[in-house]
Amino acid sequence: MKQIATITGENLNVVVKNVEASAKEAPTQKKTKAEKRMDTLRALGYDMSKYFTLGDEQVVEIKDGKAVPVDFVQIAPDEDDVVEKKLVEGGYVNNWKLFRRWVMSQMFHMLRDMEKYGKSFNEVLQHKSYEYQWRMLENEAYAQMKMQKHGDSDNAKMRNMWFNGDVASDMAADYISKLKAYVENNLIYRVDKKTGLLDKEHYNHTCHGLPYVRINNKNIFVADLQKKVYAPLYEMASTMCSTASYEVLYRTIKNFNKVRKHLYWNTKQSNDFINAYKGSGSYFTMRNLIMFHGVRFRIGGKFMSEAQSLKHLDILAKDCVDHNEGWRMLGILKELISESGISIQGKIDEWNK
Repeated sequence: MKQIATITGENLNVVVKNVEASAKEAPTQKKTKAEKRMDTLRALGYDMSKYFTLGDEQVVEIKDGKAVPVDFVQIAPDEDDVVEKKLVEGGYVNNWKLFRRWVMSQMFHMLRDMEKYGKSFNEVLQHKSYEYQWRMLENEAYAQMKMQKHGDSDNAKMRNMWFNGDVASDMAADYISKLKAYVENNLIYRVDKKTGLLDKEHYNHTCHGLPYVRINNKNIFVADLQKKVYAPLYEMASTMCSTASYEVLYRTIKNFNKVRKHLYWNTKQSNDFINAYKGSGSYFTMRNLIMFHGVRFRIGGKFMSEAQSLKHLDILAKDCVDHNEGWRMLGILKELISESGISIQGKIDEWNK
């Protein structure tokens, strides 16, 4: 049954009707600020059954057949220092239950593309380009820094489990190796027009007989490449894996991205990035499947509860992290989807309605 409250007149009299919910209801309209605030408190466990929205921002309580305006401070008196302040000032609170739900959509679309085009997950991810990994890493480090600053350390640690200083440092080392190969094969020597091979007896550019290359609009002598290009990058890579500060990690990654030369779009992504991406994407997708779609792990033919499934998932994730095998999480995700009878395309179609 669906309950509809009609508020009429200057005294805000209320008429409540119970109606059957139609299977073909009108398309859902964009939620108002008041509705979003009510959803937030409902998710945190508050009973919102006696409250209704009035206009874009007002909430009323039904008392003696009349609608009495209330504010969110009255609704959530036990959350004075956290919930009310954030609801009044920003219209939302940090809620781990609503965390990273878009990741599931992204992963399902990638799994769909694997089936549709007969590609591996690595191929689908590589199609996003080499530079995608650096944009994502910087955005991820920024998000973790902001969470830590705002006291959301649990979620910051959860995300840092996959994308962290060690992964960033390994990605940086991989980049430097690829940059060296690029400089060696494309910038220093001429290409023999007849054979198409490098002519290591002739340089592309020289100044007073000394070979130089042009990187990021700067002319650098080949003899100075280590000191002026590679060494500063190695130093930042070292900082990434040695710092315990979320902010220092973010600032270092951002600076690394700022000074480095971008490589061709089809340059192979770092194996460490791919490993972390599979682990992170699969982990958060499974969390959302368990919390919002009724999916459960099954041991010995018996389904676990939601809490048990989440705990089991964390145990699996820790084992993958400890062995640096985030890629295993993708296999666990695919198995869970298959055993739960979930249609990947069906879910995507459901979200697009």
